[in-house]
Amino acid sequence: MLKKRSIYVGVMLLLAGLWLFRFIHLNQAYPRPKLVEKKVGEVIAYTKDVDVRVTKTRFLTRSEDSRLMEAASDMDAGEKDDILIVQMEAVNHSDEESLLDLSEMCLEAEGYTNGVGMTEFSTLNQGEPLRQTLAPEEKKVFEIPYLFYYSDRSKRETLLAHDFFVTYKLYPEKCRIAIGPMQEKKEKK
Repeated sequence: MLKKRSIYVGVMLLLAGLWLFRFIHLNQAYPRPKLVEKKVGEVIAYTKDVDVRVTKTRFLTRSEDSRLMEAASDMDAGEKDDILIVQMEAVNHSDEESLLDLSEMCLEAEGYTNGVGMTEFSTLNQGEPLRQTLAPEEKKVFEIPYLFYYSDRSKRETLLAHDFFVTYKLYPEKCRIAIGPMQEKKEKK
């Protein structure tokens, strides 16, 4: 019985050692991403040839732009009350065309991630696609919409109190642009 238990403990220690070795090896091979964070108005590299910059953010409400709210056809009363518009400028500094994929731009906060509203993007940007090809030395400005879903009004206040970031690249650098607590922006209006 003691011999069986010793063999069992030995096998378990061996497996734990192998797991620890693999864990350490993976963390050395794939370290945590380096965080690159900018603020509204600051330029950040999207690729080596394309720079992006968030110029301003604003909220739309139902009464402000009925055209855009109609584009959000699944907008039920009380379910989605806010659309955050992030105005972004992209500049191609190369002598060749460069690709800019705006569908990669997600909005994130503590415990919350949201993608671009595709229908609303098309409406705001006169039918432009999310995947853009920038000509050499071209500069474009886009309005990127993010829809907020609320099942409960109390969750809205909690969500908007967090710091928000537009994030677009996760590894080896996590690139994000801090657009600040949304609650302050709502109260200023």
